[in-house]
Amino acid sequence: MLYTHQLPALDKDDAATALPGFLFDMNRFFQALLARFLGDHLTGYDVRAEAPLRGLLRYHREANPRRRRDPSPKPDFTVLHSGRPVALLDAKYRDLWTKPLPREMLYQLVLYAISQGVDGEAVILYPSTDENARDAKIEIRVPSPGGPGPGNVILRPVPLGRLLSAVTTGTPDPGQLAEALTFGRR
Repeated sequence: MLYTHQLPALDKDDAATALPGFLFDMNRFFQALLARFLGDHLTGYDVRAEAPLRGLLRYHREANPRRRRDPSPKPDFTVLHSGRPVALLDAKYRDLWTKPLPREMLYQLVLYAISQGVDGEAVILYPSTDENARDAKIEIRVPSPGGPGPGNVILRPVPLGRLLSAVTTGTPDPGQLAEALTFGRR
């Protein structure tokens, strides 16, 4: 249903009905789908959903008159290897191959990338039915010359046809697809 955007036929005489929209939050559904897929098939890694990035942001001790708690951004997925973060991923149900990246999504991913230190990387996973969709890379640059940039934002398509096939038939190999989605290996 996700892939075809259609309701199933209720009996043999009914044709499938096209859906103009969705009856539930597709962002949450897509995130849950990827959490399950990555958690089940990313062997050797721990996938944590919405783990806060503690210590990244904090109120100045002398300039927090309301004594608010420090903000803790939460990427959709933190992938850990031996207890250390190796990838920060965010999932958005918006085909960024055909539609522009909204600035609030970009700003969110820039923050995740720079939290990883110099050459840090954050990946946004988005659904696509276009077999030609490929990774796009946005470099985070310091306006002054010299030195490496602080990181990169990767826009990575989740090929829905391949995901469906991996889940239903095991081809392509679900583990290889999970690694490709996480690390960009194809």
